[in-house]
Amino acid sequence: MSPVDPTPDPALSTPPPTAEAQPPHRTAAGVWIRRLLVCNPFFLGSAALLLYGVGRISADANLFAGETENLLFNFIALQVYSGLLLGTALLLARRRVWYDSALLVVLDHGLVLVPFILVTQAAFLGAHLGPALVILAGTAAVLRAAAVRRGYPRFNLARRGLALGLGILLANMAAPLVVKQLVTRGSVEDWEGPNRLLWNLGLPALVAGALVLPKPLRYGGLNPERQWLPLFLHALWVGGTGVHVAAIAYVCKQPFHAGDLAPVLCAAAWMLFHRISDCIPEPAGLWRRCLLPLPLLLPFLAADDSPRLLALLAMNHLGYTLVVVRGRPDCARVARELSMASLALLLAALPADLLRQMAPGLDRAAWVGGVASGFLLQTFWRIPLPGAALAGAIVVLIGLTVLGPLPHPGLVGPQAALGWILIHSLRWSGHPEPADTSRLRAGAALLWSAQAALGTSGVPWQTGALVSTIGAAVFIAWWIAARGHAEPWLPLIPCAALAVFAAPPTRWALDHGPAGLNALAGSLLLFTLGARVAWSRISPSPTTGDPSARGSRSR
Repeated sequence: MSPVDPTPDPALSTPPPTAEAQPPHRTAAGVWIRRLLVCNPFFLGSAALLLYGVGRISADANLFAGETENLLFNFIALQVYSGLLLGTALLLARRRVWYDSALLVVLDHGLVLVPFILVTQAAFLGAHLGPALVILAGTAAVLRAAAVRRGYPRFNLARRGLALGLGILLANMAAPLVVKQLVTRGSVEDWEGPNRLLWNLGLPALVAGALVLPKPLRYGGLNPERQWLPLFLHALWVGGTGVHVAAIAYVCKQPFHAGDLAPVLCAAAWMLFHRISDCIPEPAGLWRRCLLPLPLLLPFLAADDSPRLLALLAMNHLGYTLVVVRGRPDCARVARELSMASLALLLAALPADLLRQMAPGLDRAAWVGGVASGFLLQTFWRIPLPGAALAGAIVVLIGLTVLGPLPHPGLVGPQAALGWILIHSLRWSGHPEPADTSRLRAGAALLWSAQAALGTSGVPWQTGALVSTIGAAVFIAWWIAARGHAEPWLPLIPCAALAVFAAPPTRWALDHGPAGLNALAGSLLLFTLGARVAWSRISPSPTTGDPSARGSRSR
């Protein structure tokens, strides 16, 4: 029997391998729940339920004995809830829970004007209760703002923003007192003028107040230090004031229309364009170009209010023009197009009474079609390509034959369309010019001249005058464009223009004049053309200007 080997077996001494720790498996629902909890929607849901509960209690006539008890309960509930928001926010800020504390302060600012709306809706109550509640709510709002300023220094609450908010707060404090006076005198119907003034000028002016907010000095940081917080808080105050104005109109029996929102929405769109840098550090030109079209169609919310619609369209046109003149270069091209579009919309929106005074036989459909055609033509004119000329010719043809009350539209429409192509061809670029471009110009000129020569037989003199006017316009456009060219430039265009200009009187002379005089006039015309052709063959003498050559010939 062999002795026992004292060396241990390596296979027996090695510990068994352990499995590596795997991260816990997360389902898609779990991921979304975690993301939702990060945003802490419970605070938002709590504020929404508070507002819903206050609204239901205000409408419930059986819960309390009278309206005074109803108002006091809702008022106290709002003040207690606001104090709860602020106290929790300050406590979380001390614990460095930045997101939730900032969210609670924002919610408090969003609810700061709700008590004044409640007091306004209860304007029929006792004479002393309303002013006392207004003063109490205003004092509580100022104290809460001071507490945030002192106890939460990281929260981005700018001094200019506080001053602006104080002005908005005072205006909302005065509104219930004014409504109370109207109710006492029994003259709530007199609120129609001030109501329109508030929607048209007051609220847009509050939106424009964001211009006084300081520009961000730095970006990023903690949640309460975000650079967009002053602008967002200002938007909450303006929104609350708008709800308050609507509540005053309801108390004073003034109807609310969607058009009432058009001025403030236009102002907000322009303000977002100008203050986009508050939200995005160094925004690219694409952001600004995407924001520019926002105000364009918002005025049509007030389509049933012609003065308001025209004023907003005019303001949009002025704004786009200022962006073109003084704005950023990366937005100038888009702003130029939008400026022309807003001008077209302004002209198209002119009231029917004014259109009847300008042109008694012009209906709105023809006017709007003419404005749209003009806008498209100015757009195509700035595109120096043959395709744009053809598109513009289609617009001219449709506009004159369908919308225009012109005599003989089958003649005047094609004449104007072909004349447009020739005028537009003066802008075509290309050296040397492509063969297709030259053929298109030549074909348009020959077709234009042929139609004028054949189609003006027997037409009234008014139609002939229109055809001659089109020929004269093309010739003048060519003459203006050719002044900078020393050599003969595109001679086919002036020849065709003169032929079209002379076609109506020539056709009239051929149809009604004596044959002998027509023959003499034709002879003179052919002689003039022959002399012009012969003169073009004269070449300068190679010795012109050489004194020695002139001396040798004299000897």
